[in-house]
Amino acid sequence: LHPRFLLAGLGNLPYPDTRHSLGHTLIDGLANRWRIRLGKKPNGWSGQSIVRLKGGHQVSMVLYKSNALMNISGPSIAAAAKMADHLFVLHDSIDNKVGKVSVQYAAPHRGHNGIKSIQQAYTPPFWTVRLGIGRPVQGEDLAEFVLSKLSAREMDHW
Repeated sequence: LHPRFLLAGLGNLPYPDTRHSLGHTLIDGLANRWRIRLGKKPNGWSGQSIVRLKGGHQVSMVLYKSNALMNISGPSIAAAAKMADHLFVLHDSIDNKVGKVSVQYAAPHRGHNGIKSIQQAYTPPFWTVRLGIGRPVQGEDLAEFVLSKLSAREMDHW
């Protein structure tokens, strides 16, 4: 029996390939890399496979993207996580420099409404994977910045 990992990417399906949907973009990339087919489910898109990690350990990897808007995705992610041994949530972070990734267990939401929604719906602690998108330039609207498309360079990086 393999440990079951759920990787849930945060994003907004109506805004693909934007900074705010970076979690979804990474789930798509991991699905491609691990050859996991994402299928439509009642609350989103998911797929699973046995994946060999560095060191040779094998895990049951479930990739998930909620079809709920990010700020209310908590209930659907909590439902998907019921059968998981470990939940990892991938999300954009304006507090991280562009391209920087930080991983933390039982992290505070730091004002991220998607994480806040999950914490309200899912009580066990979980891992957060903060994906750095940087901050908007002086005077640029934050909402406009996070909803803008990732550049070709950013897409290549992620």
